[in-house]
Amino acid sequence: MTSKRPPRPAGTIMLPAARLAQLHNLAALRDPPISTTELIEELIGREVEAGAIRDELPGFSICVVDHGKGYVPSFIIDDDLDFGFERMRPADALAIADVLDAVSRPGPAAGKSIGVAPRLLKIARVGRGVVLAGSLPGQRRTVTSRMARDLARQLRAAVERAKMLTTALS
Repeated sequence: MTSKRPPRPAGTIMLPAARLAQLHNLAALRDPPISTTELIEELIGREVEAGAIRDELPGFSICVVDHGKGYVPSFIIDDDLDFGFERMRPADALAIADVLDAVSRPGPAAGKSIGVAPRLLKIARVGRGVVLAGSLPGQRRTVTSRMARDLARQLRAAVERAKMLTTALS
């Protein structure tokens, strides 16, 4: 009996073979060489920095919510899997951000388990990517290293927004 894995949240784009070859060549020119995916992520990162697109990752929700005594970060990894943290302490958000940054950098990185009540989140490097896994079967998302760093940055920004909004209420 095999367990059914959730579909991998990836897409396909159709490019003429000549354009794909050009992308491979551009990626190979980097020092050190990078993958074509990493090259495309660089382009997306530049467009986010320029303000052309929002600093959000589709499929992930990082925002600030009111918990009655002020504002706190919310990190929903996948709505379809009921996977994430609707309300979390700022310290937990920062701890997750630190682990995402650590495991997304080149070099050996061991998996880390982060306890955020009432759920446990395991973050681990697998190959060139990063896996976020919850405590329930099927609660698993794989992201690129760049996406993990983006999520870390977005979590830190949510903590700052929560502090600012809470202070404004005082």
